[in-house]
Amino acid sequence: MTLLNSLGSFERYDKKREPEDPPFFDKVAWYKHKASGKDWYEFQKDIPEGYTLLKVDPHEGDFILGAYNDYSRASVEGGEMILIPRVDGDPHALMGKTLDRATGTVIDTPEPPQEVIWTPLHFKEKFTLEERKALRRFAKQDELAEDWLDLLNASTEVKPTDPRTIGGLQYMVLKGILTQQRMDAILSP
Repeated sequence: MTLLNSLGSFERYDKKREPEDPPFFDKVAWYKHKASGKDWYEFQKDIPEGYTLLKVDPHEGDFILGAYNDYSRASVEGGEMILIPRVDGDPHALMGKTLDRATGTVIDTPEPPQEVIWTPLHFKEKFTLEERKALRRFAKQDELAEDWLDLLNASTEVKPTDPRTIGGLQYMVLKGILTQQRMDAILSP
């Protein structure tokens, strides 16, 4: 019994394999949801002996979404299926790790870098006193600089990756209030 069939609200039906079906899979099982009439499918793959089948997300650095050592049923939506040399033990222990395609090995997923967030005061203190004074003088005669400074004063946090932060600083470089080197220093954590 397949996973969808075991749920009771799906009815399996035969459908000819379509050219757009992923060629990697041996079989496609089609189901119709009894209440909504919506089609669902399972792609099935007989895993060759000596291999583990991984479902990875190539858009998230080959993050492993699923791992199977035996006959597998899986939807390929949101993932890419890859065979690697068999991994002993419970293949589900690989989920949440990352596939290194260069070596064909599974590695621990690195922790994402911590996002840098400053208070507006901390951000302003990254400028020298002379730069802050020049920015305030310039903002009195330039509407864009005045608006950027007003938004900065009203904010509760400043992120160095925020396009508004970067755009405001780039504008100050363009207008000669800051140099590119000072902008880079201000944006550094």
